[in-house]
Amino acid sequence: TVKSIHLNASMKHWDEFMEFIDNLSEIEAFSSVKSYRFKLAAEELLSNIVRSSESAFQSTNLMATLRIDSEVLNLSGKHILQVVLIDDAPQFDPKFDQLQPPEHIDDPVALRPIGGLGLYLVKDSVDSIVYKYSDSRNIYTLQMELDDPLG
Repeated sequence: TVKSIHLNASMKHWDEFMEFIDNLSEIEAFSSVKSYRFKLAAEELLSNIVRSSESAFQSTNLMATLRIDSEVLNLSGKHILQVVLIDDAPQFDPKFDQLQPPEHIDDPVALRPIGGLGLYLVKDSVDSIVYKYSDSRNIYTLQMELDDPLG
């Protein structure tokens, strides 16, 4: 069963988006660790999408839209939670396939430069993340294997 939410990519809808993500992260087949990692990745990616959307359209009355679709897939006998975030903000390719740990990742927080950690955390927190740009839309697909088989 596909679950979806479709709203303007705005902080005004932050609570609604987070409630949707919270409900996905509480799936029974997730361990608490995987649930936390999934929620961290989804929240960070969502934050980047909303902030870039609001920044891109700041001088106009236009607003990007964001749709989040989720479903559990059965791939090669494994159950996978797949979440797809689709927005029509300006193209932004985070180049997940090229991201490396930031140089200062092990430094104390006070000594780390601002920025650069969020997208790495997204990539590192889920089993798979893929970006593509199609039909003037950014499409981010996150996948996370469930711990327990579904009943």
